[in-house]
Amino acid sequence: MCALRRSFWSLVAVAAGLTGLAAPSNASSAVTPRWRVSYVSPNNSSGIGDVVALSARDVWAAGTVAPPGLLNGRRPILRHWNGKAWRSVALPSKFSHAQLFAIAASSLTNVWVFGQWRNAKGIDGHAFALRWNGSWSVLGFWRTYNTITSAIVAGPKDAWIFGEVGVRHFNGHGWTTFRLPYSLFRASAISGNDIWAVGSDKTTGAPVLSRWHNGLWTVQALPPINSGPPGPLVLDVLARSDQNMWIVGGTVTGQGGSRPLALHRHSGSWTRFAVAGADDLGRVIPDGKGGLWASFSPSFEASSLAHFTSGSWHLLKLPVVTGKATSASALALVPKSAIAYAAGSTVFGGLPATNALILRYSR
Repeated sequence: MCALRRSFWSLVAVAAGLTGLAAPSNASSAVTPRWRVSYVSPNNSSGIGDVVALSARDVWAAGTVAPPGLLNGRRPILRHWNGKAWRSVALPSKFSHAQLFAIAASSLTNVWVFGQWRNAKGIDGHAFALRWNGSWSVLGFWRTYNTITSAIVAGPKDAWIFGEVGVRHFNGHGWTTFRLPYSLFRASAISGNDIWAVGSDKTTGAPVLSRWHNGLWTVQALPPINSGPPGPLVLDVLARSDQNMWIVGGTVTGQGGSRPLALHRHSGSWTRFAVAGADDLGRVIPDGKGGLWASFSPSFEASSLAHFTSGSWHLLKLPVVTGKATSASALALVPKSAIAYAAGSTVFGGLPATNALILRYSR
């Protein structure tokens, strides 16, 4: 663990710098038997940054192949699981050298991907939003090098994006940008009128929890979080109801290292749960059995997942690919099931990423 505290955006940059159908024939036996290697890309310098599951036969994963030092050599990876195989899905030719950061969907015919486009010289950056409904539509194209780190899609006329580009909402006709004194990284929707998001104050860097309700974003109270300088990070939120939600992130030790942070809000009170490990928690999802899965950040150190079950957190080592370590930070749960996906990359020789990787958990 580096003694210097990582910012959220540096974690995004790591994931961005990181996805061909290949059978995981060289996968070793799993350390945790119910997690299995589902997909390994043949492309080096690749990684999966986000994954969304609509059903057991409809899972999408988005990432990037990023040759070191070649801004104009980067290209997107978009894969779709149809219940039998991971198939490649092509983007419009204009985006053949784009990076993909986030993916979200509400149905098979309403799948959105978000990323960064640059011209053939690797400059003139634009953030973009594409929607798939059998064919591709460009629904957002903004001149900026800032990134979109996550999204919520409730329907064809209801989508949110979060990240350095700001908080923006699509209503079916256009995008509204919300000018807020804080940045929001990730969000969790209870309903279209009740969305919770986490981020940091633009001036102080202090962690922020904000709620969208009745047309307004308002800051919500967080409990005191003990941390060494420069302070704690909150990186993801899972809201099951207004009175039942989890927030994950990290704090800083007196020696400058990181420690996982897991906070649970129940009936108005916050409880901090102990989690082993020496990294931040970056994502959190339900496990479909009343518990939770959480991944670690940065992605190239995430060789384990944290599992909340029976009232406490436990670490589970992920299965590996022969000769390489396993790194997975993106998470998704198949609705109404205990089938989960974890995605990232293999790790070899101390490099941040080598080959894009998807793992699957089932009973």
